[in-house]
Amino acid sequence: MKLCRLIATAILIVGAPLAVKAAATVSLSTSGGVTFSAGNPSLQPVTPASTSLVATITINGAKSTDTWGLKIRGLNSNFTGSSGLPIPSSNVHWSASASVIDGKGTVTVASGQNLSTTDITVASGLEGNKSPFTVQVIFTFTITNSWTYDADTYLQNLVLTATAN
Repeated sequence: MKLCRLIATAILIVGAPLAVKAAATVSLSTSGGVTFSAGNPSLQPVTPASTSLVATITINGAKSTDTWGLKIRGLNSNFTGSSGLPIPSSNVHWSASASVIDGKGTVTVASGQNLSTTDITVASGLEGNKSPFTVQVIFTFTITNSWTYDADTYLQNLVLTATAN
């Protein structure tokens, strides 16, 4: 595998609540891209990314019986570069961990999966009865290594959708 840089730009979508109540506010911080270092696919079949993606979800007006959720998907089916062949999004695997930063809600994290163009629930839980409710989700990424990847910068947009009901 030659050195490749996969950049995942986050697009945030905040789901509007169905009933009249305070909307979820989603903020996301990233490091500007995810880089996978060059490695011998025979010795390192899976390569970890050098950085993580952090999503922070804040819900004002939290109610203990209401739920929240966070989903992820790739906007396109491939990471594309200027010279190399496209890298299928499904070659990139994500996993996540999460913790409640503020409030008395709960968080459950789904098992990691391959990136897809279909929404996949990453984390969900109850909002709790203390406002604001804030949860932080940390994504880590790996890529299935291959000799066919060219040295290039590959781009992909990630869509994160947060909902509060």
